[in-house]
Amino acid sequence: MKAIKNKVIVEVQDTKKTESGIILPDNARTIKNTREGVVVAVGDKVEIDVQIGDQVIMTNNYGYDIRDKETGQHFIVIEEEFLLAVIKDE
Repeated sequence: MKAIKNKVIVEVQDTKKTESGIILPDNARTIKNTREGVVVAVGDKVEIDVQIGDQVIMTNNYGYDIRDKETGQHFIVIEEEFLLAVIKDE
């Protein structure tokens, strides 16, 4: 997929695994109304500092859901303004 204009395509992580191996469903987050995912494409008009491969937090109620029927992958096409943060492992 290729993002256009000010859009970012994010592969959504519907579940999260803790270091001890416990799988947390999406609704077990401490930050309400957000999702996490990995950026897979960035449009040419995006002005914020986000790169392919970045782990991001985004608002839950915006964007367009896309599900790949063959692989089961879940993507969101979202405008850059609805990205809330980039998660750094530093």
